[in-house]
Amino acid sequence: MFISALTAAAAALIATTTASPVLQERQPAQGNFALAISGGLFDLNYLQSFNLFYANSSAWIGQIKYQSYSEPLVVSGADVAGNSDGLTFLSIHSAPTGFQQAYIVPHQTQPIGFSIPHGNPPPGVRTTGWAFDSNGILTNNGHNLFYACQNAEQAAIYSYQIWWWGAGEPNGVSCKGPLAIKQANACAGF
Repeated sequence: MFISALTAAAAALIATTTASPVLQERQPAQGNFALAISGGLFDLNYLQSFNLFYANSSAWIGQIKYQSYSEPLVVSGADVAGNSDGLTFLSIHSAPTGFQQAYIVPHQTQPIGFSIPHGNPPPGVRTTGWAFDSNGILTNNGHNLFYACQNAEQAAIYSYQIWWWGAGEPNGVSCKGPLAIKQANACAGF
């Protein structure tokens, strides 16, 4: 009896929600999610995945996923207005409360960084302003200046580190971008 009443209530709720218009406005990111590039600049045979990975306190794409020290980059935070408290990451190798904050150095071209677990990010960096624009692309303070860069050592393992392009071409690395980094399913096969 209780189950049939619950089913009837659910059907009534569905009927009222399907009759209302669907808003096209993008909603803030909720909970945990992965990040992935939307292709374009890269050959999937070279990268073998468009998902981002965490290694050495930074974000990566490519075959770094096969290195024992890397793991899927599953984050929380970011919104559509750019006023989030930050983008956070919890490593599978950390304590259950060892969140790390993502940061960029606003006027420098450097890799995206993550603070140490339970620690503060270095001085002079920006940890806020992470948001998805109306096309679902990750930005910081409204700008998409994310590039995939690699040096010879990283090219040997078919991997790119994700950099913030704040001051032009860096020395010793080649870069592709800007990247379209989008929200992805945190449970997707990495």
